[in-house]
Amino acid sequence: MRSRVGARDGRTPARGQGLRPRGGLRPPSGAGPDRQAHPRRHGARRRGRGRGRARRAVRPTDSRARGERVRSSLPAGRDPGAGGDGSAGGIRRRRATPGDADVRLVIVAAEFNREVADLMVKRALARAEERDIRVTSVVRVPGVFEIPLAVQRLLERADVDAAVAIGAVIKGETLHDEALMAAVPKALLDIERATHKPIGLGITGPGMTDEQAMARVDKGAEAVDVALAMHELLRGI
Repeated sequence: MRSRVGARDGRTPARGQGLRPRGGLRPPSGAGPDRQAHPRRHGARRRGRGRGRARRAVRPTDSRARGERVRSSLPAGRDPGAGGDGSAGGIRRRRATPGDADVRLVIVAAEFNREVADLMVKRALARAEERDIRVTSVVRVPGVFEIPLAVQRLLERADVDAAVAIGAVIKGETLHDEALMAAVPKALLDIERATHKPIGLGITGPGMTDEQAMARVDKGAEAVDVALAMHELLRGI
C-alpha cells in the first residue's frame, strides 16, 4: 500500500513542495485566500492595444508610413526633400563665386539718353576689368526697345556666355516710359529662358528725372555682377 505523501527520508517537506495543483500550474506566490494573485477582469478582452500596437508604431509595414516617420524626425522648418546641405531635392548647391576668366560677356546699350547710358557702360566695363572678365563686344542700338533683339542674336552665338542690357528710361510728357518698361524686361526674361544664358538688367526707369537717372549709373556695374553670378550658378546645377 502506498504511503501518504509526507516525510521522505525522515525529513519534513519544505513549504511549497509536494503535488502541484491539477492542471500543472502553481498558484503565484503571494496569492490570497482564493489563490489568485491577480483576479481576471470581467468583460470582453480589448484588442488593438499592447505590444502589437507598439510594434506597429515602431516598425510600420507601409512604406509611406515609414517615410512619414523619417520626415517627422527632421528639425522644424527643414525641407524634407532637401539634401545634406539644405538644398532642394538633394542637389548639391554651388555658391556663385566672384569672377571667372572663362566667361565671355557682351554689352548691349541704348543710344537714347546717351549721356547717362555712356556712364553706365563705363561702369560696366570697369567692373568687368576688375573681375578679370573678357567683354567681347559692346553693341549700341537706337533705343531701349531695340535691346532685346540684339541681345537674343548675340546669345544665340556659341562664343557668348552672358549679356548685359544697359539703358535709361526717363519720364517724358506721356506714359511712354511705363509702356516701354512693361515690355522690355519681359522680353529679356523670355530670351534668358530660350537660350539658357543669363542677362544682367542694367536698364533704369520708368518715372525717372534726369537727376535720378544720373544717380543710378552704378546699375551698369551691378548688371555685370548679376550676369556673372547667374552664369556661375547655372554651371553648377
